[in-house]
Amino acid sequence: YAWLSGQRVAVSPHRFVSHELLPPEFAAQLLAGNLLLIPLHVTGKHYGYMLLEPSRRATIFYEGLASALVNAIRDSLQLEHMQTQTQQLQEVNSSLAKIARFDELTGLPNRVFFREKLEQAFVQAQQTGNKVALIFLDLDSFKYVNDSLGHSAGDQLLTLVAQRLKKLIRSTDTVARLGGDEFTIIMRDVPDGTAAVRLAQVILQSFAEAVTLMGRTFHVSCSMGIALYPEDGQNAEILLKHADTAMYQAKAGGKNRY
Repeated sequence: YAWLSGQRVAVSPHRFVSHELLPPEFAAQLLAGNLLLIPLHVTGKHYGYMLLEPSRRATIFYEGLASALVNAIRDSLQLEHMQTQTQQLQEVNSSLAKIARFDELTGLPNRVFFREKLEQAFVQAQQTGNKVALIFLDLDSFKYVNDSLGHSAGDQLLTLVAQRLKKLIRSTDTVARLGGDEFTIIMRDVPDGTAAVRLAQVILQSFAEAVTLMGRTFHVSCSMGIALYPEDGQNAEILLKHADTAMYQAKAGGKNRY
């Protein structure tokens, strides 16, 4: 139906849609000419119908109205598609950022993110006048686990160690996995090395608890080295090197110590 220059022009409703497809109350009004029924299709997909009650005070051009409706729906679909694409892109970027900064196995910060956290801790220490303690931790019997039970058991052990360390640190500390069986702990804003020594002792006590891997019980120990910023190094590379050296001295001294 349309109003053209003030004159009502009737077009068979069957041209648009069969009245048999409508609820009875709408079908009767449609056949009586009391309703305008406009099907909404975009790219072959049916989106329903628009029912309009004719008014002699209105001028409705069917082609123009239908075109406007179709364009509105198409614009809505394009906007929805763009929003979906944007959301998917954001999810991909978020995933890539996580992969770039976190260890895939343990979920801990990786070496890259560790360096960022350490640099941030340096800045905070410079502002507060306090220090940064860095603990370098290496498992003592990781190779034996890998060789005797396989890499799956080794991965399981690394995951268990990561979980234990996360439970032991303060909310302001950062535990990271540098690779292999090497972990680091950044302790921000400490007055001296006392807090790091105390944490190292707690870690050794926690490692005294046996772990079960592939149905077998193991006692796994670790060796740790501690370095303080700025006394032991005024940049990340030097501080990490000194903590690593201290860790190897602990291993040479009999392992299972700091």
